Amino acid sequence: MLDETVQSAILQLQAQLTGIIGQMKDMARRRTEPADPQVLGNLALQAAQIQGAIQAVTQLRQDLVETGRDALRLSEEPASTTVEVQEEDDEELPSVITQEVLDSRRVKPRDAGTEEESSES
Repeated sequence: MLDETVQSAILQLQAQLTGIIGQMKDMARRRTEPADPQVLGNLALQAAQIQGAIQAVTQLRQDLVETGRDALRLSEEPASTTVEVQEEDDEELPSVITQEVLDSRRVKPRDAGTEEESSES
């Protein structure tokens, strides 16, 4: 996760908090209504939750950015390829592999005519 993403989240939370505080101030400027205590309590609860969220994201910011960088680095590394090696016990492997050795060990496709002849026999 990029630092800009974390900063953007913090700014969005701060904007929400500013909006809630504005609603509370608007309530303070007008006459009190019977539902105001409940509304004010709910707004205060939302403000507290958002302040807690801002604090949590701020404290976790460095860890989130480092984790994001590590994940990005791992995703950019070439994937390792696993190769299965079939060992033959009956013959010793040469210390130097030449083109002739490679050719002798290469799996060769069978000719279609050869397969028909061997299956008829």
